[in-house]
Amino acid sequence: MAVNIPGVIAMVVFYLLVLGTGIWASFKSKRKQKKSAATGVDMILLGNRSINCVVGIFTMTATWVGGGFIVATVEMVYTPSMGLIWTMVIHTAYSACFIIGGLVFVKPMRERNCMTMLDPFHMKYGKAVTAGLSLASLIVDVIWVPTTLLGLGGIMSVVLDLSHSVCIWISAAIVIIYTLLGGLYSVAYTDIIQLVLIFFSLWACVPFVLMNPSCLDISQTLMNNTLHAPWIGTIELKKIWMMMDDFLFFSLGSLGYQCFHQRTLAATSVATARLTCIVAAFFLLVFGIPCVLLGAAAASTDWNLTTYGSPSPYERGEAALVLPIALQHLTPTFIAIIGTASVGAAVMSSADSALLSSASVFSSNIYKNIMRPQASDREIQWVIRASVVVVGLVGSSLTSLKNSILVFWFLGAEVAYVIIFPQLVCVLFFNISNGYGAVLGVLVGVTIRLLSGDPSLGLAPVIHFPGCTLEDGVYVQYSPVKTISMLSAIAATLLFSYLVSVLFNKGLLPEKWDVLKVKAQHSPQPLTPTDSPVYQWKGELSIQQLISSQEEGRRAAKREIRKQQRQDTRREEQHEGRSRTRVFRSRRECVSPSSRQQTGSVTRVRLAIERKWISSATRVAVERKTVDVFLVPKFTYEAEFELQQKNNEFETNGTYFNPGPKLKGIILNGLAQEMMKYTKYPKDYQCEEGDDIEVRRECILRSLVVYVNEDLDVLFKEYLPTAVEDAERDIAITVMGIYTIRRDGHEEPENVGVVIEGIEVLNNLGSVTMGFIMLFGFIYALDLVFPDNLKNTFEFFQKIIMNLDGHKLNLKIQQLKIKLFS
Repeated sequence: MAVNIPGVIAMVVFYLLVLGTGIWASFKSKRKQKKSAATGVDMILLGNRSINCVVGIFTMTATWVGGGFIVATVEMVYTPSMGLIWTMVIHTAYSACFIIGGLVFVKPMRERNCMTMLDPFHMKYGKAVTAGLSLASLIVDVIWVPTTLLGLGGIMSVVLDLSHSVCIWISAAIVIIYTLLGGLYSVAYTDIIQLVLIFFSLWACVPFVLMNPSCLDISQTLMNNTLHAPWIGTIELKKIWMMMDDFLFFSLGSLGYQCFHQRTLAATSVATARLTCIVAAFFLLVFGIPCVLLGAAAASTDWNLTTYGSPSPYERGEAALVLPIALQHLTPTFIAIIGTASVGAAVMSSADSALLSSASVFSSNIYKNIMRPQASDREIQWVIRASVVVVGLVGSSLTSLKNSILVFWFLGAEVAYVIIFPQLVCVLFFNISNGYGAVLGVLVGVTIRLLSGDPSLGLAPVIHFPGCTLEDGVYVQYSPVKTISMLSAIAATLLFSYLVSVLFNKGLLPEKWDVLKVKAQHSPQPLTPTDSPVYQWKGELSIQQLISSQEEGRRAAKREIRKQQRQDTRREEQHEGRSRTRVFRSRRECVSPSSRQQTGSVTRVRLAIERKWISSATRVAVERKTVDVFLVPKFTYEAEFELQQKNNEFETNGTYFNPGPKLKGIILNGLAQEMMKYTKYPKDYQCEEGDDIEVRRECILRSLVVYVNEDLDVLFKEYLPTAVEDAERDIAITVMGIYTIRRDGHEEPENVGVVIEGIEVLNNLGSVTMGFIMLFGFIYALDLVFPDNLKNTFEFFQKIIMNLDGHKLNLKIQQLKIKLFS
C-alpha cells in the first residue's frame, strides 16, 4: 500500500498547529515572567504557580488521556477476557486518583511550598534517601515516554503506511522543541489544543464505525454476540481480589507520578488545585466514552465482510492494533486520518508531561539539592533543557524494544505503586517516619513484590498467598499481591522508623552510627538582644525534647510578661503627658550593617526576607524590652525543619537561602503573634519624638505589601546615587513601580519617581508615599489594570482606604479589613 499523502499533509498541519501553540505559549511565559519578577526555574517548572482553573483542568486531563489510554481502552473493550467491566474499573480508578489527590495530597504538598513531589523527602530525610527515590521517579517518567509514543507509531504505520520509527521520532522532536521553549506554559496551552482535537476527532469517528454495514448493533452484542465474545466482558468470583488490586494499583499508584503533583503545585491556590482535580476526574470519564464505543463496534463487526477479511484481529493476535484496523477498514479515509490525528494529539499531550516531569526531578532534586546546591537560576534552566532533550532521546530509543515495552511499562507503574506512593504517604502524614524506615520500607515492599512472582517478568512466585493456583504450568496469584506489597512497605517504614528512633534517642545505639541524623535535631533557642535578629539554632535536641523545652520556655515567658505588664502600668502613669510617636524604625535603619552590629547579631541563616521587615519587626520587639528574653516562636514542623536544613547548608558551603512565600508568611505571622503577647500597642513612654511622618507612612506602606504576600522589590526600586546605570537598566524593564535614590544611612531620599511601562513619568516627588499616591492616580486617570503581582496592594487602597467598589473584596483583603475594624 502506498503512503497516504492526504493523511501525511493533515498530520503536518496538525504538528505545525501544536508547535505554533507551543511557541506562542513560550512568549506568553516570558512576558509573565517579566511582569511577576519570577525566577526562570519557577516559570519553566511551575509556571510561577499561576495556572488558572480552566487551563489546569485541560492539562490535567490531557496528561492522562494519552495515546496509551485511547488505544488500550479500545483494546480492553475488544478483548473477551476483559471487556467493558475491566475497562470501567480502570477508568474509575484513574478518576478516583484525581479525587483522592485533590482532597488529600494537594494541601500538604502546597503548604510545604514544594517545587516537586520529592521535596518533602529532601526536607525530612536528607540527600541520600531523596537521591534513591528521585532515581525511582526518573525511571517511571523515562519509561512513560516510549509507552505513549508506541501507540502513535502503531496507528500511523497502519493508517498512513508510514515507517513506525519515522512517526515516533517526528512526534518526539515536536514535543521536545515546544517543551524546551516554554516549559509548563507551553505544555499546558498545547494540551488545550490537543484535548479539544482528541474530543472532536474521536466523536467524529464513532458514527462512521457504528453505521458501517458490517457492524452489528452494539446493544445486541453487549450480552450475546455470535461473532465475538460479548463485549461486556467476564468476571469470575476468584478474580474479585485481582480486580480490587488493579483498582487500587491505578488509583493510588498514579499518585506516585510527578506529573500529577506538578499540576497541583502550579495552580494559583489550594482551592484551584482541588477544583482542577475534581473536574478533571469527570472529564476523564467523558473522554473514555468514545473509546468504549469504538471497542464495542470492533467486537461487533463481521470482519469477513470488510477489506480486512477473516480471521478477526483477535484471532490473528492483533488485538493491540484493533483501533487503527477499525479506522482503516470501517471508516472513510479522511475520517481515519482524523482518528489518527486524535491519537497523535493524545500521545504528545502525555509525552510532554513526562519530559517536563523528569526534567523537574533531575534538575531540582538531584542537580540542585545534591550535586550543585550553589547553582544559579540560569544554570538550572540549562540543566532543565538538557534533561528534556536527554529523556526525549532515551525514551524514543526505547520504542525499538517493541516486544518488551509493555513489560517496562508495568515495571514503571509498580515502581510508582510499591516504592514511591508508600513513602509519599509516610513523609506527608506520619511524623514518626525517618530515613532508616524509608530505606527498610522500600526493601520490604520490593522484596515481597518480587517473591510474589510476576508472569510478565517471568518470575515464579516464592510466596504463595491464598488463592494461588497452578494453571497451564504457571502459578497465578489471585490475591491482591501489589496492594499487599504496598501496605507492607508502609507498615515497615513506620515500624522501623519508630524502632530506630527509640534505639538512638534512648542511647541503645551509639550516636556516631546515626548517619541519617535521626537523633541530631537542631532546635531554636530564645532570642536575646545579642542574638540573630532573624533566626538562630543552637544545640542538638530530639523532637520530643524540642517540644518540651519550648513549652517550658513559653510558660516562663508568660510569667515574665505578666510581671512586665504590671510594671508597664506603673510606668505608663508616669509618662502620661508624653505624646505618642512611632515605635517602628525605617527599613533602612533596621537592616543596616551598623544597627545589626550594635545589637551584636551573628546571623547564621541569611534570609532574603530580612529585607522585608522581619529584622525590623524583631528589633522593635527587642527595643520595647517588655521581657528580658525574646522567645523565638514555634513555627510549623516543616518550617523548622527547612530552616534547620538551610542552616546546615550555609555552614557547609556558604549557600544563602531565599525562602518562598509560604515560609515568609509563616515566619512573619509567628514573629507578629509572639510580639503581640508582650504589648498590644506601643506605650507612650516607648514612643520617640522627632521622626518624620513620611518615614512612618513609608513603613506602613511597605508592611502592607508584605502582609498581602506580594513582593516589595516589584513595587519599590531603591538605588544608591552611584548606581545610575543599574537604575536606568531596571527602570527600562519595569512595568509599574516607584524608584528611590537614597544615600546609605540616610532616611530622606534624594529623588523619588514613578515608572510606568519602562518610562519615568514623574520625579522629585519628595517621598515614597507621594510616589505611591501619584502612581495610583495615574492608574485611575489612564484606566490601567492593576498588575497581577501587586493586585492585593492596590485593591486595598481602592476598596478599603478610598471605599471605591468596597463591597467586592477578595478573601485576603476581606480578612485584613476584618482585622483592622474589629
